Amino acid sequence: MNILVVDDEPLSRKMLSVLLEGEGFVINMAESIRAARTALIYDTPNLIILDVSLPDGDGFTFCRQIMEEESHIPIILLTSRDTLQDKLTGFKFGADDYIVKPYEFNELIERVKAVLRRSSYMQHHLVQDHIKVGDLELNVGELKLKIRGKQVIQLTPTEMKILSCLMSNVGLVLKRSRIAEIALGYDYGGASNVVDVYIRRLRKKLEIDPARPQYIETVIGSGYRMCKPAEVKQVTI
Repeated sequence: MNILVVDDEPLSRKMLSVLLEGEGFVINMAESIRAARTALIYDTPNLIILDVSLPDGDGFTFCRQIMEEESHIPIILLTSRDTLQDKLTGFKFGADDYIVKPYEFNELIERVKAVLRRSSYMQHHLVQDHIKVGDLELNVGELKLKIRGKQVIQLTPTEMKILSCLMSNVGLVLKRSRIAEIALGYDYGGASNVVDVYIRRLRKKLEIDPARPQYIETVIGSGYRMCKPAEVKQVTI
């Protein structure tokens, strides 16, 4: 599997190269956004490891651009920026995981493997081109949700991942940790809070009254559930 490492620090690139090649991965390296874009023209990696602070731009913005252009490529942000707001921004812009420097070597390797496993699972088992539940129809490739047969809502990549997770398991209660594992990334601090944030955003987009959700139900003490079509009350506005 190919991994593209985008980092402007030579020592960091070298360390990642040694670690990942030791696990059997093929590593391509770029020291800037410009170099990364050139690399993406010639090869599509299975994973991108992206620093946030780059000499020619913001890694957060570049992450969002990649998601808009190549939404199937998973991205791990690897950075010294460690605030919760930075992490939330990373996930908002489409990152699949967020690792703070300095990191434990074994942990990074396991997170890389976990993101690749989840990406493969999403592509082959979870994410379909279209997922339909009642009057909700999710177009995964276009990041669009059609609701009540007419209204079309644009989703972010992370919103799509969480919603597709729920819609693919309609009627089942999914723990926050499970949603975070499938849709967001491997075991990181604050995962439950991040899931809650995105559920609130999804409700604002698809529920007529987010305070009284009809589609995404909170199961107290357990997690969230996508209601079956027969359970959704038809409300007109």
